[in-house]
Amino acid sequence: MAGVLTKVAVIGSGISGAVCASTLARNGLSVTIIDSARGPGGRIETTVDGRELLFDHGAPYFTASNVDVLCLIRDWESRGLVAEWKENFGSFDFGSKQFGNIEKEGPIKKYVGVPGMNSICRALCNEPGVDRKFGVGVGRLEWLDDDNSWSLTGSDGQYLGHFKGVVASDKNIVSPRFTNVTGRPPPLDLSLVPELAMKVKEIPVNPCFALMLAFEEPLSLIPVKGFSFNNSEVLSWAFCNSSKPERSTISEQWVLHSTDKYAKGVIAQMGLQKPSNTALANVADELFQEFQVTGLDISHPFFKKAHRWGSAFPAASIAGEEKCLWDGKKRLAICGDFCVSPNVEGRSSSGIMLEYLIRDAAIEEVPRVTGDHQCLIMTATTNIKEFGINGGMALDGGLDASGRKGKGKGVYQFVDKYGANVDGYSPIYNTDDWSPSGDVYTGGTTGLAIWAVTLLGILAGGALLVYNTSALAQ
Repeated sequence: MAGVLTKVAVIGSGISGAVCASTLARNGLSVTIIDSARGPGGRIETTVDGRELLFDHGAPYFTASNVDVLCLIRDWESRGLVAEWKENFGSFDFGSKQFGNIEKEGPIKKYVGVPGMNSICRALCNEPGVDRKFGVGVGRLEWLDDDNSWSLTGSDGQYLGHFKGVVASDKNIVSPRFTNVTGRPPPLDLSLVPELAMKVKEIPVNPCFALMLAFEEPLSLIPVKGFSFNNSEVLSWAFCNSSKPERSTISEQWVLHSTDKYAKGVIAQMGLQKPSNTALANVADELFQEFQVTGLDISHPFFKKAHRWGSAFPAASIAGEEKCLWDGKKRLAICGDFCVSPNVEGRSSSGIMLEYLIRDAAIEEVPRVTGDHQCLIMTATTNIKEFGINGGMALDGGLDASGRKGKGKGVYQFVDKYGANVDGYSPIYNTDDWSPSGDVYTGGTTGLAIWAVTLLGILAGGALLVYNTSALAQ
């Protein structure tokens, strides 16, 4: 059991980490989520200044086309965690001072968390089986060969525990940027995972500043609730946060995002260290002045605050179609938008793929199919009753996909005897003999001999049949 993954640490409580942590916990694993922030949310964090001001100053909304992510969204909708944002969007050109490309409700739905974008992560991190450690930075990850596990230490030297597996959804765990900001080496020594080291050695990122504004009266000259800026070197997007479902409408709140060019210029002057309140106030003034240049009769806000996202958007994907990085020997996983794409869908799909890999590693010998495949929301992988016709398959009316009743040869009829999910008519191989894919035969010498004899028998029988039905046999 030393190699069986039963206790997992998830570093980072953004959407990738939260999705992975919650689904692993639902599969019966003990999960501890660790984050240096005060609460869950990652880049979909919500900042509250007073009871009536609510700002989603990270991701303003998200869309999805991935089937797995759409399944997650349906589950979140049923739980009241997300809602569709049905507003008009467009673009504004600084040259012509005109709006264009105004789209009404389109084919791609825009979703938001309710009552805030971090509601999703907060709910996932509070599910049963997930232990939470917020306000705790990870200072070091140490691999223990004798125990075949990871030992985690906090940035303050506090012992955080031993874990059979670790999920890093925070890129700062491996990024050199961690050293530039803190003066200390990254928590993970990449020499421990040489197969992953080259991929994560340098993760290019683009920074961004967010400006939160609150107005006493609506900005009536703006015909849309979200729009991009063209021909501006300072602003890239603007969103009316108070127009989202289940937000307060006592005042009108807007969130503006800077261009990465502007953010890089500011950071080049102030450095990567945490900016001072004075520096952020100057950024807020510059962004608001650019907003006023639009000529849209922007009144003076009663609230104005800037926030820096130092590594907001990954400039490249490091995992490609794999969607995450996984070292099976040391059971170390890396996931996040920097593995797929810089949006909520990319982060979610990365967390989903990683959950699949860890879930399989969590079961000794042979991975088994879980009990309730309601999209991705799965039940515990321990003490599972396998599915299969006359072997426990829960089908409506007891029929298979062809509409036929089971005949006692279900796909899991040998599961109790062999401990594996195998077809009732297929030969039984152990995990060492299984093919990693369908195009490789690894049945062993005996299996190859049986296959050859069978093939020769078929050919000989065919030849005899041809001979007996030909003129030569007359």
